[in-house]
Formats: sequence, C-alpha cells, structure tokens
Amino acid sequence: MDPDLRRRLLPVLFDLMIAGWVALFTVLDLTNLKSGRQLAIGLGMAVAVTFRRRWPLTVVGVVASLALFQVLLLPRTADPRPYDVALLIAMYSVVKYGRRLAHGLLAAGVMAIGIAIEVVRRVQAVVLAYETGLVRPTL
Repeated sequence: MDPDLRRRLLPVLFDLMIAGWVALFTVLDLTNLKSGRQLAIGLGMAVAVTFRRRWPLTVVGVVASLALFQVLLLPRTADPRPYDVALLIAMYSVVKYGRRLAHGLLAAGVMAIGIAIEVVRRVQAVVLAYETGLVRPTL
C-alpha cells in the first residue's frame, strides 16, 4: 500500500470505527429505548462524530444540541444513555483538533452548562421523591 494513501486513510477508518461504536452503543441499547427519538438522537450523534477531525467545533455543537434535545424532550429516566459517550469524544476532538484555544474553552463552557442542567434535573427528581413520599429519610 502506498504510504501516502495509508497516512490519509487510517484516520478516516479510525473515525468511522469510533462512529460505528457510538452507533453500536445506540443499537445495543434498543431494549431500553422508549421511543424513536432516542434512536434518532443516538444515531445522529454517531453521524456527527464521523466528522470530528474536519469540523471539531461544529461536531461539538451538533452533539451538544442533540444532548440538549435528549434532556428537554425525554423523561429523566432516559439519560444518560450509552451513546452519550459521543459528548466526551466530541469534547476531546475539539481540544485536540480545534484551531484555537478559544474553541476548546467554548466547548468546555457548553459542556459545563450541560452538566449544570443535568445536576438540576437530578436534584429536582430527588426533591420530588421526598415530597411525594416515594422516599423516606432514614435517621
């Protein structure tokens, strides 16, 4: 095999493998998926991760938007899902392949906002469980 072709082909194959893993995580989780929305979100993340080297900041935006849709449109019990590993892959990619430090910082800010939203959702679920009597405090 031509060394130049190999040098260009290996990263593409690796990115396709990573996207394949995200898609596999989505498909293997089909027994737990409650709606077609979750399948669409997981496969959308897999497709986005394919382009992580070429457009890392765009990939973070797409994957983070899909994660936001997951949080807004699906019940609390629907997250995190195995395909959410795409968020970590996208974050790594923008830090590794981004053109400027500001891109990495912007992606970190987006991820921090997502973490804060998830923490608030979890706290609300615990408070609701205590208020409705589903969980009783033990002393």
